[in-house]
Amino acid sequence: MTHLKPRNSRFSLSAHGGLWLILANTLLLSNCMVASMHGHGYKRPGAPAPKKPHSVQSQLEGMIDKAVSNLIEVNLPVETIAVTHVRSEDGALSSEVAKQKITDRLVRAGRYKVLTRDDLEQLLREQGLTASGIVDSAYTGTGRLPGVEAILEAYISLEGSQRGLYMKLIYSRSGEIAWSFTISEAL
Repeated sequence: MTHLKPRNSRFSLSAHGGLWLILANTLLLSNCMVASMHGHGYKRPGAPAPKKPHSVQSQLEGMIDKAVSNLIEVNLPVETIAVTHVRSEDGALSSEVAKQKITDRLVRAGRYKVLTRDDLEQLLREQGLTASGIVDSAYTGTGRLPGVEAILEAYISLEGSQRGLYMKLIYSRSGEIAWSFTISEAL
């Protein structure tokens, strides 16, 4: 049996006893590490994975998917939709990005011909009209354009710990609100 004799010690440890001491310290340290990591990304075996927070983009896409699915279910007699006004009060998301996501989802649905405000202004220029004020103030003026049956508007809000999406579809000839959808989700 090998004896270890520390320099400034009155006792000696056997190699076997020293191993136990090292093993005990290792277990003690590993338990401390597990305890300190518990709230910092450590996952116990068999424990459910922590939920990852939704990004602003993915949360909005999910909300838009629900809204467009609802619009399709309603089955309005509309073939062409112009996406004109999309406002965002959410500082983490620009109105233009939101408008692009709504337009993209409508196009992917394959149910509608989709025009944006830029497309609408181009149509008006081609017909020798001015776009200023027509879409903003009187939906009936837009109805004179061939094929523009409805206008989609959206508003994104951020109130406390809730993000909201409000969408409405307006018949372009009459100005009547044909469909509206509201959804609110926790951040």
